[in-house]
Amino acid sequence: MSDQPLHPRIAEVVGALRDAQHETQLLLDQVPAALAEQRPADDRWSAAEVVEHLAMVEEGTGRLVGTLLK
Repeated sequence: MSDQPLHPRIAEVVGALRDAQHETQLLLDQVPAALAEQRPADDRWSAAEVVEHLAMVEEGTGRLVGTLLK
């Protein structure tokens, strides 16, 4: 990205996303490792799978937004 400051609304969204990431990490830190991989039911995702999916979506969205901002 360039050295130009972000538009105030974009900066607000980026801040909200960072806050959400921080809150998510705090919650995940409370999940015992053994439970993180355990699925609550055969047709449900484990906490680790949900986090992996969120990371993939976030990465793709970040690339798209970065491209649009250029």
